[in-house]
Amino acid sequence: MALGSTRGTRYGLTKREWEVLPLVVDGLSDGEIAQRLGISTNTASKHVRAIREKLAVGTRTEATSRALREGLVDGSSDD
Repeated sequence: MALGSTRGTRYGLTKREWEVLPLVVDGLSDGEIAQRLGISTNTASKHVRAIREKLAVGTRTEATSRALREGLVDGSSDD
């Protein structure tokens, strides 16, 4: 899942959070995200929580919807 080209910094996401967001959109669990990125599950959970807060959404599903709607990810899986 590629990042949107116009993301800029308006959402306040860190570089790592931009790496995590497409994985959330792809439906990966925190554990799967952690394994994919070589980080702890706790750290992955913190990134997902920060993404939800910065996108002002309550759930992963809402984060996915907003990311796709606003072009933050391209919507086509690379896997």
